[in-house]
Amino acid sequence: MAAAAQPSLIYFRSVLWTCGTLFAITMYWFVVPAIRHPGLVATAWTVEYIGDIMIAIPARPKTMRWHTTFAQIMGYAMIILAVLFALDLSGGYAVTELILVVMMSILGLLTYRDGKRYVFYQAPFIYLSHFTILIAAIALIQK
Repeated sequence: MAAAAQPSLIYFRSVLWTCGTLFAITMYWFVVPAIRHPGLVATAWTVEYIGDIMIAIPARPKTMRWHTTFAQIMGYAMIILAVLFALDLSGGYAVTELILVVMMSILGLLTYRDGKRYVFYQAPFIYLSHFTILIAAIALIQK
């Protein structure tokens, strides 16, 4: 919805690219070098980050298909990344990641099931994805 109108598109892009880039710095310079499967995590993150950059395509009739495709690719990469975190971490961190994977999966399915209110499910899905990254970073600090 934010990518549909020009004024909100500028704000949407600014926030999207700033936050995505800050998470990229965390992932590439801290998480990836410290995790057990860096190649898989880096690949999943890169797919997510590319999706993050590309969803800034305005959601207009001619481009809505591209916007939606990149958003879905980004969503799948978010879940895959959380699964990889769960596999690479241990103890309570791994369990927390698995709980977030289940919650994200339910929210993701609800976006397909109840498309008219997808934003209601999409926003918490994205926030939970951000938490998976933060939990991984905290777990790696504790090593």
